[in-house]
Amino acid sequence: MGFKGVLQRVIFNTEEGKIPLDLKINAFVEIDTSRRGAHLSRNIDALILSTYQGQARSIEDYLENVADKLLELHDYALKATVEAETVYYTDIELKEIRGREPVNVKITVSKKRTGEKIWRVEVLVTGMSVCPSAMSTISEITGLSWGLAPSHSQKVLIKGAITTPGKFVRIEDVARALFLSPSAPTFTRLKRVEEAELILTAFKNPKFVEDIARDAMCNLYKLAKDKGLRDSFIEVEVESLESVHPHNVYAARSASFSEIERDTDGCSNIR
Repeated sequence: MGFKGVLQRVIFNTEEGKIPLDLKINAFVEIDTSRRGAHLSRNIDALILSTYQGQARSIEDYLENVADKLLELHDYALKATVEAETVYYTDIELKEIRGREPVNVKITVSKKRTGEKIWRVEVLVTGMSVCPSAMSTISEITGLSWGLAPSHSQKVLIKGAITTPGKFVRIEDVARALFLSPSAPTFTRLKRVEEAELILTAFKNPKFVEDIARDAMCNLYKLAKDKGLRDSFIEVEVESLESVHPHNVYAARSASFSEIERDTDGCSNIR
């Protein structure tokens, strides 16, 4: 039991200096059946103590500190779980185009009194997709070459999460893996030539929503493999905000690292 939706501003001491972030936090403790409840004010105490006493370098450091404080203040608790949602900024690039782009993140840490930890890092990015089917049909009708024939394009929302015991994956790494998955990433600031380059790149890389979901899963799998996180669990959701339909298109998959590993042929030719 605990609180949901507590708003907290935290100052992080990063390599780029002090960065403030506004976090929306859920904080819970698990208690056994011998107790009727928990001292809930101590959950807020844990957030405040972690804010003023800590020198967190990242969201992950701060949340782990909160989890430790929860277990310290609730000496009867079996487990503490802390979740935080915020908007984070990640550097990405496409050829000569560079941007520091906003992504929605949700990070969760569950820590048992025995010391066992489970981390979950969830990131939502936006990208662009181009329909291969419409491009193929128009190419046949007009004689225009593949990649230059018109097609419908749309914004896609790509959510990916990695859950693993003991270790966490950095927000930036998850975000960049997801940004590689659509026909092209999106950028807040684009000059005319950059916009043209982005569109040409996307049209040379058309993908269905299921292609994007498949590639996002593979990119996260490769990230987990590079980090040695063979006991991780990976989740992907993709929603295409359709431009030629009044409804949206959706694809999702979740699987353990070992399950994806048995299907690595599907990751060998990511476009």
